[in-house]
Amino acid sequence: MTHKIKIFSVVLFISTLFASGGKISGKITDIKTGAPLPGVNVMVENLNLGVATDQFGVYVILNIPTGYHTVAASYIGYSKYVVQNLRVSLDQTTTQDIQLTPEIIEGKEIIVLAERPLVQKDLTASQRITTSEEIQSLPVESFLGVLTTQAGVNQGAGGEIHIRGGRSNEVMQKKLPSCLVSEIHIKRYLYLKKNH
Repeated sequence: MTHKIKIFSVVLFISTLFASGGKISGKITDIKTGAPLPGVNVMVENLNLGVATDQFGVYVILNIPTGYHTVAASYIGYSKYVVQNLRVSLDQTTTQDIQLTPEIIEGKEIIVLAERPLVQKDLTASQRITTSEEIQSLPVESFLGVLTTQAGVNQGAGGEIHIRGGRSNEVMQKKLPSCLVSEIHIKRYLYLKKNH
């Protein structure tokens, strides 16, 4: 008889060593609509055990040590749900269904200040951009004053503008109000009247 008790004790001890623990399972739904919520994170706190719900809102967490545990469910757009003192028994399934409440997420305002790159990689010709702040700081009274401060632009004795070596009798300038000028188109043409 004592031999049977010893064998039973050894078997019980070995089964306790290799016991996988219990499991927690359940279904997570929206409290308002009752719809299952896929992808909800369900964690057993302090154990680093957790899963995400499947497409039907069902979760199963395996190999949980026996005892009392805290389970937390979190999902973007919903309030976090915490169940404390959930009892897990050896080789038993503890069922815990959860209904999550929708929550409005308020985040901090993030302001991103865009800056123009120093080198524009897709630019195939020279370009000069003058900002409104730069124009306001220049000691000029008109758009022509701003234009003559740029590289390659000169003003002749008679007030005519010479751009990159060209002369006023070689180019045609369109006169537009400075608030409408987004680009200045300069076309070279032959001055045929001189040749007639």
